[in-house]
Amino acid sequence: MRINLFDDVSAELEAEAQRRGLTPLTLARFILSEWLLLESAKRTQSQTNSQPSKKAQAKTKVVEEDTGDGKTE
Repeated sequence: MRINLFDDVSAELEAEAQRRGLTPLTLARFILSEWLLLESAKRTQSQTNSQPSKKAQAKTKVVEEDTGDGKTE
């Protein structure tokens, strides 16, 4: 038995659009825009988490300074 996912999704989209008083295309655009916003937020969050803070960078610089006696702290 072959399942045609597109037909299932299309029928569901049409039914939901009708319940909301929208055209299927308008509802699809809304869903796509919401999905894009979520993906953008995820990307921004992951970039923020992967970048060290200025405070952490400053601590790293202090740790790597030469003390003048041949040792590095």
